[in-house]
Amino acid sequence: MKFRLAHPLLILILLLAFALRVYAIDAQPLRGDEAFAIRYWAQPPTVVLETLAWIEPHPYGTFFGFWAWKSLAGETELAMRLLPALLNLLGVAGVYTLALRLRIGRTAALLAALLWAVNPNLIWHSQDARNYAAWAGMSVVVMWLLLRALERNRRLDWLLYILIETLTLYVFFLEAFLLVVHGVLALGYWRNTRHSRITHYVLLLVLLLPWLYQVYRLAGSGYGGTAAGADVGLLLRDFAPELLFGERLSAFGAAMPGEFVTLWLLAATLLWWLTTRARAALLALLLLVIPTLLLFIVSTRVDVFRPRYIIAITPALILLLAGVAGRLTPRWARTPRWARTPRWSWTPRWASLHPVTQVLTGVLLLVTLLVGYDALETYYTGGAPKAPDWRALGSYLEWNTDDTDAVVLIGADDTAAVDPAFMYYYGGAFEVLPQPDEDATVAAAALLEAHESVYLVHAGSDPLGIEAAFNANTQAIGGQALRGFRVMVYVGGQANAMQPLAVSMGDGRLAGWRVVGVPRQDDTIWLLLNWAVLPDTRWKTFVHLSNNEGAVVAQADHYPMQPQDVYTLSLMRVPAGSYMLHIGLYDEATGERAPMVDSNSAEIGDRILLTTTEVTGYR
Repeated sequence: MKFRLAHPLLILILLLAFALRVYAIDAQPLRGDEAFAIRYWAQPPTVVLETLAWIEPHPYGTFFGFWAWKSLAGETELAMRLLPALLNLLGVAGVYTLALRLRIGRTAALLAALLWAVNPNLIWHSQDARNYAAWAGMSVVVMWLLLRALERNRRLDWLLYILIETLTLYVFFLEAFLLVVHGVLALGYWRNTRHSRITHYVLLLVLLLPWLYQVYRLAGSGYGGTAAGADVGLLLRDFAPELLFGERLSAFGAAMPGEFVTLWLLAATLLWWLTTRARAALLALLLLVIPTLLLFIVSTRVDVFRPRYIIAITPALILLLAGVAGRLTPRWARTPRWARTPRWSWTPRWASLHPVTQVLTGVLLLVTLLVGYDALETYYTGGAPKAPDWRALGSYLEWNTDDTDAVVLIGADDTAAVDPAFMYYYGGAFEVLPQPDEDATVAAAALLEAHESVYLVHAGSDPLGIEAAFNANTQAIGGQALRGFRVMVYVGGQANAMQPLAVSMGDGRLAGWRVVGVPRQDDTIWLLLNWAVLPDTRWKTFVHLSNNEGAVVAQADHYPMQPQDVYTLSLMRVPAGSYMLHIGLYDEATGERAPMVDSNSAEIGDRILLTTTEVTGYR
């Protein structure tokens, strides 16, 4: 492909990659790890160096970079996710120039850039406020700089490689795995560049002294990892499919045998290398095997066996697919004029991929693009949420609660830990149960006594019976199902006694009433009726919320079944304004209303006004 056509196409691919990475970038709420990065990684350097840098397994560059970016752009979801998205764009140009340097042709190089641009896993991490996508984008650029420095052996090229590799190591520790790959590649150039490289690697070592000190401190921190341990089955099943298609993004991709994808990629790489001696195939093989093997070894001691921890090997998969396509293009399109013959590679003119290999790898390329499209559609439409909807939960609690209410989260264990995403989206006061060495039933009773109502948030399981502790003290009067959450509302105790009301109707007698909740537009309130004597079973209670013209805007009717009865009034689409709350009894079969008698035995009609309330609009 000629120069005048290749470069405009590369620009279009870059624009596509940018569009895919910023489209709906803030549509999904932050997950816990992202919120942790925004709240704690992005603290001022002096704060980070006091504690976090010695217990959190990420290098200084990540902390300082997030802090600088947050100071410049703010801490919104859009701002903080934009940093990894922009840095991941480097990979489009990086994998393109790397492919050219490996002499697989401009057509294959453009295909490699396209595969990087549309890779669902890279896009997922590019819209994630962590350092994985940034590392992947920077690492592939480093690989290109290394090959250029090895071939040209110029001081400027070496200094650029050392500088960008140092920055990359300060972004993610496991770039050290790629540094091993760099060393293996450099062996082919040892005779001609050994003196130059020794000097520059000494410089790299000096620049990494703070990095090495942090590694030393972290090694004694007791960090055990939060992923899985080394597992061959997990490696064969999940790693290659996730790096190609993304995690749990595609139903089609999930149905594919992961072991088949992994083994075929390895087999195709070996066949490509053996039939062509192409250094692109050798590089792909080294990138696939060495970091994966090192991660496996490390994971026998620390639980970090997860595909994202070697996301920087994605270029190996891309080069494999693009390289085979490059073998199918005309010879004039394969080698740029400036590319030199590598000293450690030989490609015979007669060499070619076996037709079966070409067909099968072409099918894999097509499947990769189709599954990638399906995965991206699933991701963008919210079919594979990153996390529970902490944003909706925070908005719900902010909207429904005030100083008279308590918000309680059910912890996963007795450490009272809270997901950082909750604190990002909700700024009010809250409690976490269970607390260490605290009886849950006693704590629930104290909260109920001190507040008008309690909002109990389920963010998962309830292994220690917190909901049962609340049920033992009072009843749930309502709730709300949110994506990933269930919120139960409990009425408070004696500290907020009911309003007294001595009224007889339908052979029953009321003793008091109470409204729970804040009357806000598109919200919910609950009316509690305390019956001294339940009415006859033929009578049904009606609760009407009406405007000044008498039009009913919300109502709740049901038969009273227990001494403390709860009626839920939805204020959905109720305009802001003043409203009256009436109650009464009626016979559903005949429509007859029960007469009411006050404490002085005087008839007061067939309904009673409990209160006038103001429904407020949106904040």
